[in-house]
This record gives sequence, C-alpha cells and structure tokens, in this order.
Amino acid sequence: MAEKAAFEYVEKLSDKDKFEICTVLPGYVIGPTLTDQVSTSLDIIKRVMVGGDLMVPDVSFTFVDIRDVVDAHVVCMTSPKAPGYSIYTRIAPRFLISLMSLFDNTAKTMNIIWGVICEYDNTKLKTELGIKPRDTRKGVVDMAYSLIDNGYIEKKAQYKGRSSDKQ
Repeated sequence: MAEKAAFEYVEKLSDKDKFEICTVLPGYVIGPTLTDQVSTSLDIIKRVMVGGDLMVPDVSFTFVDIRDVVDAHVVCMTSPKAPGYSIYTRIAPRFLISLMSLFDNTAKTMNIIWGVICEYDNTKLKTELGIKPRDTRKGVVDMAYSLIDNGYIEKKAQYKGRSSDKQ
C-alpha cells in the first residue's frame, strides 16, 4: 500500500517537482546485526537458537540477506535503470499460535500469516540491478553469530566465535 501511494504521489506532482523513486521490499531479513536492538527477525532466530519453543508454526518466509538489501538500496540511488522499479527480495497447532498471539507479538505475526506460502521473484534484483543474492544459509549463520557477539543471546563458556577464514 505504501509503495503504491508513493508512486501515485510522485505521478501527481508537477514536472518540476517530480523525482525518481525506486522501492526495495525485502522479505524476512537475515544476516549480521550491528547492534543488540530487538526486532522480530532477530527474535525468531534467537528463539530457535535458545530452544524457547517446543513447536513451530506452519508459516513460510522468503529470506533476504541484509547485505543484499543494502546493496539494492545503493544501486537504487545510483543506477539509471532503477527508477520506477519495485525490487522484491518477503507445525504447531493453529489454536496454540492463536492463543499465544494474545500475549506474544511474534506469535501474533505468525498467526496472521499462518499457512501462507510466500513466493517472490528476484529477477529484477539480479538482472536490472546486477545484485547476486547471498547464500541464505550463510546469512542465517552470520545472524546467529552476531546475536551472540552483540549480547542478544548469552555467550556460553564453550562459545568459540567465528574463525577468521569464515567471515
């Protein structure tokens, strides 16, 4: 909705006031974090890592590495091909998730998207902006390490950190 409104807003401007617009609409953002600030993306990975949930909801995510989102924003600001484009990078019992959603924001989000299979096409990201998306597995691993390194998850005595050749 916001994207559509932005394009409509620019379209209604006089020629002298118009400006170029390009939107980046990521799915579930993964990858390293620079702070210990809480977000839904971080909280979900934390819950998986610390074993806070006995079951998982029947939901689907389209993953995108934060570094690819950053690259897409930079290219959108600098590439003559970018203006006018939108670049997309988005089995617990249902009653339990519904109940949990009354007091848990993450469960509330899961309840809304329950059973929805998200499929996006990142062809424009690759062909128009020239960005090669990173491996999702590496993004999740990098995110996990950054959660520990930034104090969002308690660092255990056996934690060794990343070896420098894998960063």
